[in-house]
Amino acid sequence: MALYKLGFQLQKFGVPVYVLPEWDENRGKGIDDFIVNNDIEAFRQELLSRAIPFKDWSRGEEEDSKPKKPPSPDALAKAIAQKYENKWLYSGEHSTWMEYEHKPDLKGVWTPVTDLYISVQINKILQAREITGYGESYLNNIVGLLKRNLYAQYWEENPHLLPFSDCIFDLKTGKTLDHAPENRLTWALPRPYNAITPSWDKIDRWLNEATRGNANHKRQLICFAAAVLRKRFDLHKFLHLIGSGGSGKSTYTNLLTAILGSRNVISMDLEALNERDALADLFGKVLVIFPDQDSAGKKLSNFKKLTGGDYLRGRRLFKDGFNFRFNGMALVTSNNPIFHAGTGRWLTRRTLATPFNNIVPEHKMRDLEKEFEPELSAFTHYLLSIPESEIEAALRGIGQPSMSATLWETQVRSDGLASWVNDWVIADSTAKTQIGSNAKQWASESDYDPTTSTLFGSYCLHTRQTNRTPLTKDNFSANLLELLANTLGWQVTKSKNRQGLMVINGIRLRTSEDVSIPTWEEVFADGDRDGNPDGNPDGNLKPSHQANDGDDGDPTQLMLGSEKSLNIEPQSPKLFSPEPPLDNALVSVKPESQSSQEEDASVGASVEASVEASVIDETKIDFSTYPHPTCGDIPPKRKRAKTLKEKMLNCGTQQELKALEFTRPEIEWVWKHLFSRSEKAAISQTASYSQLTLFEPSAATSSSRFQKGDLVQLASGELGFTRSYNPIDKQWLILRESDNQEVWYSESALILVSGFGEQAES
Repeated sequence: MALYKLGFQLQKFGVPVYVLPEWDENRGKGIDDFIVNNDIEAFRQELLSRAIPFKDWSRGEEEDSKPKKPPSPDALAKAIAQKYENKWLYSGEHSTWMEYEHKPDLKGVWTPVTDLYISVQINKILQAREITGYGESYLNNIVGLLKRNLYAQYWEENPHLLPFSDCIFDLKTGKTLDHAPENRLTWALPRPYNAITPSWDKIDRWLNEATRGNANHKRQLICFAAAVLRKRFDLHKFLHLIGSGGSGKSTYTNLLTAILGSRNVISMDLEALNERDALADLFGKVLVIFPDQDSAGKKLSNFKKLTGGDYLRGRRLFKDGFNFRFNGMALVTSNNPIFHAGTGRWLTRRTLATPFNNIVPEHKMRDLEKEFEPELSAFTHYLLSIPESEIEAALRGIGQPSMSATLWETQVRSDGLASWVNDWVIADSTAKTQIGSNAKQWASESDYDPTTSTLFGSYCLHTRQTNRTPLTKDNFSANLLELLANTLGWQVTKSKNRQGLMVINGIRLRTSEDVSIPTWEEVFADGDRDGNPDGNPDGNLKPSHQANDGDDGDPTQLMLGSEKSLNIEPQSPKLFSPEPPLDNALVSVKPESQSSQEEDASVGASVEASVEASVIDETKIDFSTYPHPTCGDIPPKRKRAKTLKEKMLNCGTQQELKALEFTRPEIEWVWKHLFSRSEKAAISQTASYSQLTLFEPSAATSSSRFQKGDLVQLASGELGFTRSYNPIDKQWLILRESDNQEVWYSESALILVSGFGEQAES
């Protein structure tokens, strides 16, 4: 600085001033030493020729002292975009930045990040390039330009790709793929696909315990987990677990969280769905859990959108809102029913209500999460092995009742109208019942007469007895029709009768004579206790195939069923019984010689084939096709079909068969689907009996050389009595003396010992 001032002052007095760019001290301490040691000519040639005028030197120093101007924001944004095009994208659909592989454990995953995060990363890039002299606006300009250079209008994520930590599994082709940015995946499972997978026995045992061995409920829980894994939000279903504390609800939700990874699951309250900031947190999640809810709240519009695949409006703090679909599934847990039956038909369609009633004592509780952890990979692979068709059948209720026992119980407990329908209303296609408007038609139950009561009067009496608030008369009929037609599937209509009074066709009020007709809660519970869904015994999750025993004969030629509804009366004494379940052990015989062995072999083969044909597996029957005269749900159809079968088998004469009060289509259906060959033979025999010929020996066995009650010898040498004859397979049901077992034998293998004629059955 001192030299600079000296040169500047000398220049003012007209003294020529020059500056040497560098000086080697070996040549002397200064110019004077150089001239003394050399000569003036050397000074001119070596030094003065390289000297720079002071004016030029000072100008360069001033320019070097000024800070350098940073590159233009557009040029820098373009360069950054080219380098980071597979690392950053701005999603126009969600109004947010997305970063690929944001963390080391997020391989193949795009994660939402903030504008501030991108700004910080750009600042680090500028520092690495030693660019200085910029401010906040410079960074904001670069971020704004990058949004345009890395803009993606729609976030198109392939729904058929299931990401693991080491690869991607293609659900459509069954092949594995490498991770790549263009897949646009926003989540991944926290485990490798190619991991060694042991069994999942502990998870399986716990599912059996939690569902108390109910195969329907276990199947639903497993298929829901499989649907969550596949992101089957298109099914428009949510799972509702209902049960007291300590029954396993949290264990199931923790199991799903462990399978999916905690970063892919979010937990919140139903009330939080009314907050836009909370809605924004749903983006990129696979499962939302609403744990231990005390109530559903008053506003369920966003929950309806969430479970229905509609657009939600989210907003992050201090940012504009954005629309998005929640491409995941929902799970609700509660100790008691929380959804009101009057919420709407959409709730009935979408709810998968599952009871959790297996309360584990505190001293028996254990760390199930730790026990399940080694089996998560095996369980994940099992879930992927379940066919899509089976998942859809289980969750959409194909081949099952439209209303589950748990869901109907929930509605009965939460809604007075459903409770009244369950307790006091019966479906009757021939009935017409006045709606009415008098809430005080009946002062007390002792005055109540269901044969003359209006529907509204009966309903109001029921609400008073159950301490509920009744609907107004203006809303009553509309809500009732909604419940009966849309929820229960009853065939009901509203009309005027001849007196000009409004009535509902298809229902009547329950009377004291209807004690044999179960309530709908009992009907659903009866179907639920069966445990196995139609066509899927033992909770088997592989596709099932319907099977029947063929269409042998025409029952309407044997009997004529009247077109009346079922009227349950005391049963007549059973004359022909369906065979008990048989196995090959019951039909095996002990050989006494080589010839008897050959004979026994032929007899055994014949009987084994007959046994297979004589037993109907009702779990493979599609009861949804049964022509029930008043109801479309499967449990009532199954129960009525079985009742008809039992009544037909209990009939002893043609007259009793003709007196059965079932429709012709019902009789034909039961004949085709529920009767084995031997049972059809028994019915055919019954149809040939009249009251006059019932006890004639020839009536029972006209085509056999034996009479019922004859003592016969079997091929094994054992003795037995003939019980009933199957003319189609030419077999006798024999009551063996040795073990008092009833077993079917070929007629050709029997030897008459003593004919006792029509001896009574033992």
